[in-house]
Amino acid sequence: MCKRNVLCLILGVLLYLSFSMVAYADDSIWEELKEPSISIQMAYINTTSNDFAISAGQAYISCSIKGYSDITDNVTIYANLQQYKNGSWVTIESWSETFNDYIGSINKTYSVDKGYTYRVRATFTAYSKGKSESVSSTSNTVKY
Repeated sequence: MCKRNVLCLILGVLLYLSFSMVAYADDSIWEELKEPSISIQMAYINTTSNDFAISAGQAYISCSIKGYSDITDNVTIYANLQQYKNGSWVTIESWSETFNDYIGSINKTYSVDKGYTYRVRATFTAYSKGKSESVSSTSNTVKY
């Protein structure tokens, strides 16, 4: 009878632990769903980049887009330098350029004031035979 009780106790503990592991696995699945690692394949846009830095009062903005040489007719970049002021992001300078090619880039500098946080919000658009697709991105934020 004693061996049977020990066996029941061990099985009970194993059963309890197996339910705990399932619950933990389910939690990790939900965490992965919050931050998906799946990237979407776009039809006309291959890659984009939105780089931003500040040095000695100068903001350096570099945005680029690359489509597909055999598909993309032209591309457009809209870049907005934004300053965080009074609890919201305010656009302080904007640039836009259209390139009659499948690639394009904007490289700009802009003098910024100390005591604020800055970022670049960019929208990239690629065109092909009268159709278009767009993607937007936000750069890293820099406090100056």
